[in-house]
Amino acid sequence: MPTPRDVRNATATATLEASAGSFQGACLLAGADAATAVVRTGGSGGTVIASLGAGIGLSAAIMLPFEVPFTNLHVTITGTTPKFTAFV
Repeated sequence: MPTPRDVRNATATATLEASAGSFQGACLLAGADAATAVVRTGGSGGTVIASLGAGIGLSAAIMLPFEVPFTNLHVTITGTTPKFTAFV
């Protein structure tokens, strides 16, 4: 399994990395209600490379055994006060 070189944090929908890189995994922590995170390459309308969901106060994580190349890494986040981390 590759070792993540860096992390990108978000609490709302955002572009995580405008340049190219490799996605290796993510973690989502839900807050006051359920939360979802959809990670895409190619910006907000791009190809989905990961999707996570977590119930109130719970977390969800995914670590890939390989790297997924991306350009313009974007995450769409729903929920109240969620915390999201991408490993790149």
